[in-house]
Amino acid sequence: MEPTQPDGAATLQARLHEPETAAALNRLLDRLDVLDRALAAAETAATQAPGMAAMFVDIADEAAARAQERGVDLDQRLHDALDLVERLTAPETTRVLKQLLDRMDRLEALLALADQAPGMAAMFVDIADEAAARARERGVDLDETLKRAGTLAGSATLALAEASATTPATPPRLGPFGLLRALRDADIQRALAFGLQFARAFGRALRRKG
Repeated sequence: MEPTQPDGAATLQARLHEPETAAALNRLLDRLDVLDRALAAAETAATQAPGMAAMFVDIADEAAARAQERGVDLDQRLHDALDLVERLTAPETTRVLKQLLDRMDRLEALLALADQAPGMAAMFVDIADEAAARARERGVDLDETLKRAGTLAGSATLALAEASATTPATPPRLGPFGLLRALRDADIQRALAFGLQFARAFGRALRRKG
């Protein structure tokens, strides 16, 4: 009577006789040299790991020493970096950053406008220089003109303050006839004449620049 094998041993023996198992074992045996090299490399790496770790520690220590010689406080830098990460990941910060990203197209338009600002400023400076040169040719005293401009600006400020103080919160509606009556006022006519003269002069300057 043959000895009875445990169920596990019988199962293992049955699997060893399966064609798939036999083929897998044959492939494994054919690659024993590759496995040997892999194991040897792993053993070498495990043997050299402490030395490599010590080398990296030495490199880090040397870098830290050089930084300290330059007056760099690495502990403070690390603390600041961690503080920055904490602030960047705060809910209110992420909310603001998300709003900025959602409005990126508007920000790009503003940046493009900012890039054009120096050219626009130069254009207005050229217009002012040309206007000043033409004024001198006509014998206009620019100093006196600037004084008058300052006086005019002060008058405009006073007029604005007076209008703000005297205009009711809900001003009465002004129809066409009311507007015609207002146009007969000498002060309004003087202000309109000045506005039209300014618009005409500024338009001429723009036309010459264009």
